[in-house]
Amino acid sequence: ESVRAVLENAVGRELATRIPLFAGDIVPAKKPDPAIYQLTLAKLELDPADADARAGLADYLGQKGRFAESAAELERALDLSPNNSPVLVVAAANLGFLGEPEKAVAAADKALRLDPQMSPASLGGVAWAYFLDRRFARAVEVAQAIPEASRRRGQQFMLAASLAFLGREGEA
Repeated sequence: ESVRAVLENAVGRELATRIPLFAGDIVPAKKPDPAIYQLTLAKLELDPADADARAGLADYLGQKGRFAESAAELERALDLSPNNSPVLVVAAANLGFLGEPEKAVAAADKALRLDPQMSPASLGGVAWAYFLDRRFARAVEVAQAIPEASRRRGQQFMLAASLAFLGREGEA
């Protein structure tokens, strides 16, 4: 409901009803709830060229430890829509964990160019790309753009670790 309300506020109710959402608040439990997986699969049956659905599926598969499948879905999503900022954010957040930190950074850089005002949630995923490629100064810069109250525990850890790697332990 909260994601739908934000979307309606941003683009209007009429347009928002035509945009499919794959967020945790549309299923009973939070990710990686299998209902997200089933919903994404159903969406892909309707439109196998839906890059957003493929990126959502990749994220889910990665959380379930199905890394090869996750990487393949991310590759498909990026092939389908190489300038889709939400897809690039998912790629940035996941490719470093899949052993491809350079590709994660490329996706992060492109996502930030396409959407310099991205949401705190998206910034968190992008920051991980820089951290996993040992670009700690950039990780700090991006993570500090997330309002402190909005930083998740993992993002707080990543920020503190980045500061420590830069010799700025007092700020961590």
